[in-house]
Amino acid sequence: MKHHSNLAKRIVSLLLLLLFFPAITFAQKAYEAVYYCGKTQHISIKFMLANGYLEASEIIIKDSATRKSSTFYLDLVYAGDEKQKRFYHYTTLQQPFTDYFILEELEENYTSLPGEIQGYYYVEGKAIKIILKKDCGLNDKMRN
Repeated sequence: MKHHSNLAKRIVSLLLLLLFFPAITFAQKAYEAVYYCGKTQHISIKFMLANGYLEASEIIIKDSATRKSSTFYLDLVYAGDEKQKRFYHYTTLQQPFTDYFILEELEENYTSLPGEIQGYYYVEGKAIKIILKKDCGLNDKMRN
């Protein structure tokens, strides 16, 4: 009788594992990383578009004078136009800096990727128009 009890526990455990396993596997998001580049007078801009999972997208800037770089992440609570997305970067205390990006016409999942993405870099009370181009060599480098 004890043998049947252990067997029943094993079957129940296996069924519970099979029931919850799909939830674990579907938690991961798949996306294609596509890189865009641009410049302003003082910074170089690299935008990684996570096609298929926009929340994983990021912007990395590098100041040409100081060589310092900063990473900007998608602001999930920005209430702008549906296709405008804001990107912020934060201090080590998780406070936002005053500069940020707004990129236009971003979509969650492109069937045909745009050749360029436009937007603005807001810094020191000024809006600087930016154009990020897809063909900047990073897409080939990142695949190798």
